[in-house]
Order: sequence, then structure tokens, then C-alpha cells
Amino acid sequence: MKRIFVVLLISILMINLIGCQIKKENKSQSSNQTSKSKVDSSEKDIQDKEDIEDAQNDNSFNGKVVLLGEGMEIPEGAEKVQVDGVTGNTILLPEGVPVPEGAKVLFDSNTSETSTDLEEDGYEIIITKEQKDKLREVFPQLCRETKEILIDNAHLIDSKFDMKKIQILLISNALHTAYLINSQDKKYGEKDELIEYSTDTFKDKSILVQSYNIVEFNNEPTYIVRVDDMIGVSPNHDSMKTSILKFIVHEAVHLVLQKAKDKNIITMEEVMGTRAVKYPIEYQSRIYRNQMIYFYNQALFTSDEQEKISNIKKANYFYKKYLEQNGDNKAKSGFDKIEGEARIAEYKALAILEGNKTVEDVNKNAVKLLIKDIDLTNSGTNENLEYYIIGSTAYGLIYDLGIENDLDYNNPVKYLLDKYGVMENEGNKELTTNITNEFEEYNKNIKARVEDISNKLQSNDYIKIVIPVHSKYTENQSVAFDKESIQYEYKNKKVTINSMSKEIRLGNGRILLKSAQVLSESPDFEQLNLMNEKVIEGNESDKEQEMLSNVPDDFVMEQIYVMIPKKEVDIDNDRLSVQTKQVQIYDAKFIEKDGMYYLEDK
Repeated sequence: MKRIFVVLLISILMINLIGCQIKKENKSQSSNQTSKSKVDSSEKDIQDKEDIEDAQNDNSFNGKVVLLGEGMEIPEGAEKVQVDGVTGNTILLPEGVPVPEGAKVLFDSNTSETSTDLEEDGYEIIITKEQKDKLREVFPQLCRETKEILIDNAHLIDSKFDMKKIQILLISNALHTAYLINSQDKKYGEKDELIEYSTDTFKDKSILVQSYNIVEFNNEPTYIVRVDDMIGVSPNHDSMKTSILKFIVHEAVHLVLQKAKDKNIITMEEVMGTRAVKYPIEYQSRIYRNQMIYFYNQALFTSDEQEKISNIKKANYFYKKYLEQNGDNKAKSGFDKIEGEARIAEYKALAILEGNKTVEDVNKNAVKLLIKDIDLTNSGTNENLEYYIIGSTAYGLIYDLGIENDLDYNNPVKYLLDKYGVMENEGNKELTTNITNEFEEYNKNIKARVEDISNKLQSNDYIKIVIPVHSKYTENQSVAFDKESIQYEYKNKKVTINSMSKEIRLGNGRILLKSAQVLSESPDFEQLNLMNEKVIEGNESDKEQEMLSNVPDDFVMEQIYVMIPKKEVDIDNDRLSVQTKQVQIYDAKFIEKDGMYYLEDK
């Protein structure tokens, strides 16, 4: 499941209500993809029905949904929960359990009526009734604005950005509603019409569990987006529409504009959350990158051109040091362009809605909107987020200085380096000290996790159980990680240390891991590709997914190693059971080999 990066907004833009007309179809659809809903009830009847459904919902809870900071432990009594659209460690905190210092309360059941909508991929999207009502209110206008940007004016974002022949389907599972924009078949509606569907009538349910993608709908290429994912991360109800709109534009740039230029392009969204860190974590790169952010922001906020260029040169000095530090940095620097281009497009989209009609005006006003969103108090030390911040700010500086004519499709950060050169400087010393202290403490925590796993593997007091995760069971796909993955080597195999929550089907039984400290061994996807004797084009994430869909039933897509104290393991002949807070296994058949207990799919 993709972890989607979202930039939170603090204001909502009011625009006029012209655009496509809403069309509610009463006739059934003949396509194999789906069928249109009949809408005979008045809006009041629909609202009353939904209010009754909300009142009957038994999935409410008393307490808070809290986003923990990096490295924070889950408090006693709390439960891990996956909130789509939110990257990080999110928990349900029961009433009476205090909120950990530094954690963020996403919402509180004491102040908002809540309902939980269970997605078909096994993850929960928790949406308050107030959020649901707000989404219902803004959904049609969101669709009109999406059309205005992506269908009517995408060329103002980029001259090669063209979605006139691509349908857009915005989906809300919470509302059981979807809207089709830019229909390419008159049988289902005109291009300028906004066509409403009930998602309950969709025959192809797979489109309901994807955050975004390009699929076929009504036998036409269609950009689909599940808008529910962005609801929980909106800072307030008024900004909800803008947050969703920015997400729609961002991913459209990746899937349509950038894929048209390079079909093998890989975005940060596709690798975020999947990269295991090396211990100890090298943080000099984070210092260089955060110094870049600091000087870029200084340059963006000053109106004096010479001072602006001076700050760019200072940032360039740290960019050069970052590139020269190691080959990995140089290889990953391309993400500055990929994510920066998509993020600055979000602000170009908002500038279009303000009524700007030329590329120059859109670019200039996009910079103003970008500046409003910049948080000078917290640039952060998350490597993944650096690409979005640095890339979009570099574009902003280029547009602000009016030097975009020679940019073409080059990396904007490298473009600024080549144009202005470097100015050697010490940087912001306080920033360097803060980052150093943060990562020294973080490395201590990682060291403790590594030593804990190592000690258990070497100890005779622990039984090592190997759990195979078979691809033939679709329920085995879902997983949640509580902490960052750590690279590790065990018996000459490259594995990762994870804190994992996962339900695993094995034969007729199920194994439950709950924030369990485990080793994970993944398959060799290149070997798997050879086994299938087919070359699959596209990014690595697409390759893995397609390869997994073509493997034999007995293929093991992952092996999970758990270390359990002997006294906690009940062994009866060739079967074992474990009942701890983190690991629950019941009567699983095993084979013992070289001191390891390998569970069998029986």
C-alpha cells in the first residue's frame, strides 16, 4: 500500500462556480466495468438515509486518534491503527490514557462524532461525521475545479501536460459516491457534464481500494483518485477541498505528464516507507540538505535580487558537498526534479483557480502561494520530504527570478548550481547542532534495537520461528510498520529488522503479529522475473506487483523470523503455539532444522 506524501494547507481559495454541469444518470450502464446509479430521491432523502446509517454504525470508539513522532513508543493500552493518507505511526488512544508529549491529536471522540469506514484492502480510514458532511458539501465543486485545472488548463502548468483524452473518476467510499469528469463516450455523458455514480453498483471493486492510478473505466483510460485518503490529514474542514485538489494534481503530474516523458520514472511515493536504513544512520547529508532548505527559504523571502542570488549561492555550496559526499546522493538527487515539479504544480493549479490565464502569471502567483505555505519553524530531517521541499523551492526561485526560459526539463536544483555557482560558508550553526543532536539520539535507539535482535538470535533461551508469507493468500498483502526498517545481515542473507503488525494466513490457521520485533527476508525479484520468463516494463513497484500476480501458488513472498522466549512457546510433537502480546500462533505445524522452527502451510 502506497504511503502518500501530503502537504497540509492553512487556507482555502474561494472561486466561482462555473464549469461542468452535474448529471445524475437513471439508466443502467452496459459496460462490464460498472453500472450507473439511479438517483430518484431528493437530496433531503439521501441525507436522512446517510444520517440513519451513521447512527447505526457500531465502529465508533471513545478516545483519540494520535500521530506519534518518529521514534516514540506506543503507550500501554493504545492500539496501532492505519489511517490512509497519513504517513507515520498512528494509534488509537483510549480514554484515560494521556497523549504522549510531542504527539499530534488527529481527532478526539469527545469533541467530534466519529464513524469508521472499513476499506476493502483491510485498512481503516477513520472519518468524523463532520468531515463526511463537509466532503459531501464540497465534492461537486472539487470536481468542477479538477476539470478546470487538469482538462481545460493543464497546458498552463506545462506545455506538454495534456489530459483532454483522459477521463477522471473521483471516488469516495465514505459517501458511496463517485463522479466521472471528461467522459470520452457520449453513451455515458458529455465531456462537460459531471456524472454521478453510486460506488455500490461498481462491478470492478478493485478501483475502490486504490489511492490513485490510471485504469480503464467505461472502456476508456481513466485517472482515478480516492479522495477519502486526504480527509484525515486536512488541518481543518475549510481546507479539505484544497488539500484533496493538490493531491489530485500532484499525482496527475506523476502519472500523466512525467510518465509521458519517461515511462520508467519512479516517484518518492512509490519508494517511501520501503527503504531500510543503514545503521548507524549517516546524517551529514541531512545537515547539507537542511542548510540548502534554510538558504533557499532566505532567498525566496527577500525581495532584493542580489541578496536572493547570494543565498542561492550559499545553498549551492551545500548542494555541491551533498553530491560529492557519495554516489547514492548523486543518484537520488533526481527526485528533486520529480517531486519538485509535481509539488510546484499544486500551486500552479491554485493560481489557475485564482483566474491567471498566462503561463507567466501562473508561475509568478504560484510562487506567492508557495511562500504562504512555507513553515520556517520546521523544515524537518525526513530525507523523503526533502525532495519535495528543495525541488519545489528551486522551481519557485527560478520563476521568481524569471530565468525559466533555459530550464527546459532539467533538474531545477542543478540548474541553479550551474547558473550561479557556489559561495563557501559555514551555514546556520544552530541548525547543524540541532540535527547532530537529533541523529545521535536516534542512532542510540536504533543501536538498542539491533542489539536486542542480535542477542535473541544468539541466545539459547529463545526459540527462532520462521513464518512463510504465501502470495496465494490475498489477505497476506496488508502490513503496518511501527518504526523505521533497519538493514541487517543474518547468516549471509540481507534482511531487515522491523516492528511489524500483520495478520498472516497459513493453511487453515492465522498468525497475528502486533508491533512484533521481527526479521524480514524478501524474495529476489530479479530471479522471480526470470522464473516467469517475461520482461515487465514500468517502475519497480509495478514490476513487483505484476510478478507477484504471476507466481506459483506455493511461492513465498516473504519469510518472517520471530524470536520467542522458550517459556512462552507450547510445543506438542510437531505443532507449536504462542500467545504473547506481540505474537499469536495457534497449533501451527513445523519442521525443526538447524535450530530454527519452520512453520508449514498446512
